[in-house]
Amino acid sequence: MSGGPGSDIDYRILFEKSPAQFLVLDRQFNVLAATDSYCRAARVGRDVLTGRNILDLIPLDGPPSHREAAIALRESLERVVRLEKSDAMPIQRFDIQTSDGEIEERYWSTMNSPVFDEAGRLCWIIYRVRDVTNTTLDPKSEAARREREEELVSIIARLRGANEELARLDELRAGLTQMARLNTVAIMASALAHDMAQPVAAARNFLAALRRSNWFQSDKREQAGDLLGKIEAQIERASSIIRNLRQYMTAGEGQKQVDDLADLVHEAVKLSDPVLKVNNVEIDIAIEQNVEVVVDRVQIQQVLINLITNAADAMRDSANRRIFIRSQIADGALRVDVADTGTGLAPDVAQRLFEPFTTTKSSGMGLGLPICRQIVKEHGGNMWASANVPVGTVFSFTLPRNSGEDSEAA
Repeated sequence: MSGGPGSDIDYRILFEKSPAQFLVLDRQFNVLAATDSYCRAARVGRDVLTGRNILDLIPLDGPPSHREAAIALRESLERVVRLEKSDAMPIQRFDIQTSDGEIEERYWSTMNSPVFDEAGRLCWIIYRVRDVTNTTLDPKSEAARREREEELVSIIARLRGANEELARLDELRAGLTQMARLNTVAIMASALAHDMAQPVAAARNFLAALRRSNWFQSDKREQAGDLLGKIEAQIERASSIIRNLRQYMTAGEGQKQVDDLADLVHEAVKLSDPVLKVNNVEIDIAIEQNVEVVVDRVQIQQVLINLITNAADAMRDSANRRIFIRSQIADGALRVDVADTGTGLAPDVAQRLFEPFTTTKSSGMGLGLPICRQIVKEHGGNMWASANVPVGTVFSFTLPRNSGEDSEAA
């Protein structure tokens, strides 16, 4: 086959010929595709299904079971959209009209499952049904059927409760991530006064010099213009510090896109500059150039800023205060190291380092590192800590490299 393996496969035909009874729905529950098996089981043509809302396909003026099935289906699909979790429905009776006009009693087992795009957004719903009429109507197994159905209803209820709880946990995790970010901002803000004092004092000095220079005299205008330019530069520097911090603080959930690693790291260091200056910490950066990654920029910067802030805090009692940020490519993955020259980690702390609420800071919450590791894992990487040589600690994390195909997709 030309164009590489699988390039000549028609996936629509492959889907339509699947033996499973599937429909593909969009977020508004419109039917986008159907398998032949579903059309045969429902005794309806594909042209009747596609383009119509699945709820409109259920005749509410038919048997009472149709109305009950429509209500149950709507509730299930709405749960899928709201919770972004699969939702199983109890066995439903939904009778089928035969070609000669007779009504045939039928029972169905249904599962609705979300499908997400590359950015993690819910874009489709797989509606899967299975005809369980023979098992349901078997008189020999009526008691067993009822027992299984009751058990199934109980299981589904528990699963739905679990899905609700998972949704609440997702909201809590998002809140904790933002809390950790704001905690980092609070630490940075305490150093911000020190950093802001420099451009403000410089602008004040330049303004005083301007007042003394008799700037209104023609031979002094060039000097006055130079001083005004310096004042403007210092004001812009102060504005930039505030703007960058505010952008980081207010950033919400973003999406993964192609980004340059070196640019991402340098901007994170720039955001951390107030903490570095107030702690008299020097930083040494050696990052691979022209390396692209597919990441949520704000989230990975949150990881870097947290590691830089922790490293600066760990070196308060060190004479040589220096942070090293390095990157290397190994086994197809990109590794980033943030190393300090502090006192290192106590063994009992090292063992629990990534557990929530483990902290050595009097003002720390102990959430930064667990959240950082979770962010890295959600990007397909891992995070760990090791001893630096000769002193200090190294925090390392990996990210998958971007390929050409990923770049085009993003």
